[in-house]
Amino acid sequence: MVEGTTNASHPQEQKQLSETLQGIAKGLSDKGLDSTEIAELLDVGPKQVEHFMKTLDPEKLKEYQAAQLEFVSVRQPLFEEVVQMLLPCGCSDDLASVELAILDKRQKVLATSRVTMPNLLDAPNLKMEGPFATDVEGVDLVGEMMFRWLA
Repeated sequence: MVEGTTNASHPQEQKQLSETLQGIAKGLSDKGLDSTEIAELLDVGPKQVEHFMKTLDPEKLKEYQAAQLEFVSVRQPLFEEVVQMLLPCGCSDDLASVELAILDKRQKVLATSRVTMPNLLDAPNLKMEGPFATDVEGVDLVGEMMFRWLA
């Protein structure tokens, strides 16, 4: 068995409203429109408008940003990392497989994906493109897996 890990995930950068749209959104909000109506009028996502509206209240801003960061880190983790592992001799038999696991900061397994070695060895150029389905619905691993022989 071979194990390898990545660094902790970091959230993807969230889209923000431009300064011009922020001014318009604030004006529309002052006139009593809710964030859904403002988003529709500005032709932007409702989450962008909701985020901006919450930043207008300085007392709740830090609390909201911390909650948003935690939500994005958990729901849409991003690693942007290459993990290389040396596999033991005999790993290319028909019963062998590679298991990819998503772990939380306490090393608890959140989801796993299994790729059998025959599937990987039959892939063009020994390379499989993700996403790789996991045992948890709605959670996929996005990436690619490549098998290389060392001589």
